[in-house]
Amino acid sequence: MLRVRVAQTFSLLTLVCAVMVAAWLPARAQAAQATLSWDYAASGAAGFALYCGTASRSYPTRIDVGNTTTYTLTALVAGTTYYCATTAYDAAKNESGYSTEVWFSTPPASSNTPPQIVSHTPLSFATGVRAAASVTATFNEAVQQSTIAFTLRGPSNTVVPATVTYDELSLTAQLHPVAALAANTTYTAMLTGAKDLAGTAMSAAVSWTFTTASSQLTCSPCTIWPASAVPAVTTATDTASVELGVKFRVDVNGWITGIRFYKSSLNTGMHIGSLWTAGGAHLASATFGNETASGWQQVSFSTPVAVTAGTTYVASYHTNGGHYSANTGYFASSSSGSGVIHALKDGIDGGNGVYAYSNGTTFPTKTYQSTNYWVDAVFTTGPISCPCTLWPPSAVPAVAGYPDSRPIEVGVRFRADRAGQITGIRFYKGPANTGTHVASLWTGSGTLLVRATFGTETASGWQQVNFSTPISISAGSVYVASYHSNTGHYAADHAYFALGGVDNGYLHALKDGVSGANGLYAYAGASTFPTNTFGSANYWVDVVFK
Repeated sequence: MLRVRVAQTFSLLTLVCAVMVAAWLPARAQAAQATLSWDYAASGAAGFALYCGTASRSYPTRIDVGNTTTYTLTALVAGTTYYCATTAYDAAKNESGYSTEVWFSTPPASSNTPPQIVSHTPLSFATGVRAAASVTATFNEAVQQSTIAFTLRGPSNTVVPATVTYDELSLTAQLHPVAALAANTTYTAMLTGAKDLAGTAMSAAVSWTFTTASSQLTCSPCTIWPASAVPAVTTATDTASVELGVKFRVDVNGWITGIRFYKSSLNTGMHIGSLWTAGGAHLASATFGNETASGWQQVSFSTPVAVTAGTTYVASYHTNGGHYSANTGYFASSSSGSGVIHALKDGIDGGNGVYAYSNGTTFPTKTYQSTNYWVDAVFTTGPISCPCTLWPPSAVPAVAGYPDSRPIEVGVRFRADRAGQITGIRFYKGPANTGTHVASLWTGSGTLLVRATFGTETASGWQQVNFSTPISISAGSVYVASYHSNTGHYAADHAYFALGGVDNGYLHALKDGVSGANGLYAYAGASTFPTNTFGSANYWVDVVFK
């Protein structure tokens, strides 16, 4: 492993050549460039990364420059101060700390020529556009972000709620709709008002229209890569224990039913597939079984996970023996996908091709040269098969036995996306939660629908009781599932529902605020409707839905 002390082993030297205004080009008027170089005093470096930004020690831009000690930054914004530092990494992609920081300023703009849009996406009059697509416009020179007026309108001239960002290096404005666009609908994008760094505004607004794809976007199932896809490099020489993943989005709401990965003959041992939110929340995991010696491997989750169109997720798998498949540069210039599921091009939501060295399952956040590690997700638009539960059998509370020994009723608010039946109730039991347990199902307002006593229980873990007659529930209505314990010591994870709910298939445990607070309890000597809440706690009560 490469270990570098920044101050002693390498430092960024002064700029090799002065910052200079580039020769005027129609596509990059007023763009500046700077060439940086650095010395490296230690051995073992496999390459270097250059970090730059417009505030000291804040580097939103990372450039993997490979095994070279010089790099030219282009398309810099005129009249702007930049701060840069470098890191070194070894063959296992372990990265050093930052070098000494240097800064430089580009000359101010002087042109009176109005900025122009030289390209945009989608193209004018494009059809079949993905519902989750972003809208972009690229300028011929740097502009002031605060002056960009970028809007998208749908039928009846209705403005589409969206956020707008601007990338200074690529001179590109990007409009991100808050929700997926409607199917088979024509939209009009308009950009106006943008001023260059000299204060000269666009001479006229630019607008274009496009039409989204038909609503008949279905798949049962779909994957990013077909079964016939084979990596150019099936076996990396790296033997470290590692989590490897891919960022992806879907164009329509649906479910992720499992994870796939391409296996080399040397990638042996146990493999665990996982699904995560873009922020690192662990949604599901499953262990691969009955693997072949090589080729595509697939595992299905015990319960499909609901995913939302236009939202970024991460599919990953963990291997203890390395020798994973890896194609460098894969995501640098394009996205990949088939049908309605897409692996993201670098820059759409950070870099793609993510990894993390660890001895067990962990959220992968690092990237290396836009590498595709050949991880895939299995997506379906439904219908999915049930019975379904809120939590998979593998789910374990952080606190399995809370030190409270009073008789208590604990429960959860939930709802389903479609009408169906509740056939039973589950709860997670700690070893001190002994005695008789009684399950109840209620309407959201407290009407008892059914009650049943748990029978032969295990000492700990998930317990389940089935109702003698399943109870029909309505789509979208809120219900409460609960159980009573005479001895307390219930499972309790505090603040669980404060930031989010639980979504699994058709079922949803509600986030605080969706229908009041969640995580319900009532101290009582016998079964009763729980109405109290404390600290958004999850008491690990579940339902069985079909």
